[in-house]
Amino acid sequence: MSIENEDTSKEILGLVFEANLGKIKELFVDYNYGDVNFPHPILWEIIHQAGCDPKKTGCDRHKKQNELLKWALQQEKFIKMFHNDNYRDKYGNTAYERLAGSILYMKDEKLINWIRNSNFGLGIEYNQLLLEE
Repeated sequence: MSIENEDTSKEILGLVFEANLGKIKELFVDYNYGDVNFPHPILWEIIHQAGCDPKKTGCDRHKKQNELLKWALQQEKFIKMFHNDNYRDKYGNTAYERLAGSILYMKDEKLINWIRNSNFGLGIEYNQLLLEE
């Protein structure tokens, strides 16, 4: 059986919009970087979907999408590719570049502050540069 057949990337990607974190966590056990050639890899899509303020929209899905992003940014499998030049989306962005661009349009201030003050990737000092005036 090939790695692609063993990998759960397609199934995980299909759950990102609805942000079914419980099911994604189950599938993530068998995640094996099968999305490396997807136009929108999983982490990039999670970043893209997050950022709406659920208190303003009243949409539970927005809350789930933001929680999914927080979870994803802390996963070792995703952290390994965060600044990896060989792992880019169809626009040529690394995951960190995608996050840096997306944060400009995020509306949830609590999520933005969590991102800036978290120790994922290269650490808090580096993440503080996001949205720096």
